[in-house]
Amino acid sequence: MQQSLMRALPPLPAAAARAQRRDHALAALSALNAQGVTTFLDAAADPDGLQAFTALRAEGKLTARAHFAPVITPDQARQPEQAAANVAKLAKRYHQPRVDGQPDIRLTTAKIFMDGVIQAPAQTAALHLPYLHNHGSEAAPDWRAGDKCGELYFDQAKLNRLVLALARHQLTPHLHTDGDQAVTVALNAVETLRQTYPGVKLRPALAHNELVRAADYPRYRQLDALPILSFQWGKPAADTLDTVKPYIGHERFPYLETAGKFQQAGATVAFGSDWPVDPLNEWFALQIAVTRANPTEADRYPGRLGDDPGLTVPQAIRAFTYNAAYSLGREKEIGSIEAGKWADLIVLDRNLLKIPATDIQQVKVLSTVLAGKEVYRQP
Repeated sequence: MQQSLMRALPPLPAAAARAQRRDHALAALSALNAQGVTTFLDAAADPDGLQAFTALRAEGKLTARAHFAPVITPDQARQPEQAAANVAKLAKRYHQPRVDGQPDIRLTTAKIFMDGVIQAPAQTAALHLPYLHNHGSEAAPDWRAGDKCGELYFDQAKLNRLVLALARHQLTPHLHTDGDQAVTVALNAVETLRQTYPGVKLRPALAHNELVRAADYPRYRQLDALPILSFQWGKPAADTLDTVKPYIGHERFPYLETAGKFQQAGATVAFGSDWPVDPLNEWFALQIAVTRANPTEADRYPGRLGDDPGLTVPQAIRAFTYNAAYSLGREKEIGSIEAGKWADLIVLDRNLLKIPATDIQQVKVLSTVLAGKEVYRQP
């Protein structure tokens, strides 16, 4: 409804529209800095956003390192070389790296949506086995496999061609993979990439990974494919227990919204907020990564989600920092506090390593520093 209303509004004059987009970009930067974010990836970038952040960079008002990933649609991928060339053309215009440590704009990534969402009633995430259907009643359920496995937006051959075309342009694929079939097909494409261009140093990322087959966990490390996880989803809640668990059954449930299983398999786990689809609340997400519990609805949804061990606090911190930098190919510059790196750091109101894990969501950022310059201070 909101989108329909927005489309019905008369368009703003060009100058006013540019000013509005600039204000929106400033507001986004302000929200990110207040959370302690010094580098971000917009995983569904459009030209308007690129123009707005480029304008802020020219004004000296870019207060985070900005990475962008334009979307390649299935229709565009019918001509994979042209689709990759179009992203490369955007990169030629907007990719403006700096070597002095100051905030810059980088475009080295393309976004590919492999499937939809796993939650009922949509159930558009692509699964290997069908979603279950209740043939009984609520009081006497009879869950059996139906004929619905979700929707795979790219088949294997089409995805392989696109990923290889991106590699030829030195562009990294960032793939939305919710269901276990989407994960497998994406990993297969990365394997094809590694075999075809073994010397290409790209770090493909699979975002969300809400349901994964046990056999696929080791492949992330083997292929240097990065699971980008939205930790805030890994808790007992309506979107895991009510709208997913009954529809995938007990055998698949242990592989839903996992984090610790990736860690145990040696994968380089990184955090992805999914903002603005989800609220920007990084400390809440970090707490869930460790506790696997729901702090806001504990009475209705008690305990931990599944048998996944979750992450330790140091492992979770690394997913937000060094591993996230690694996913963007910038671990030699940022992601940790070391001699020779740029001074991106934050000051917190408490020590994450000395407080109960259940208090992590209460953490407040006192100061955010980018390249040695303070860009946020708590009022």
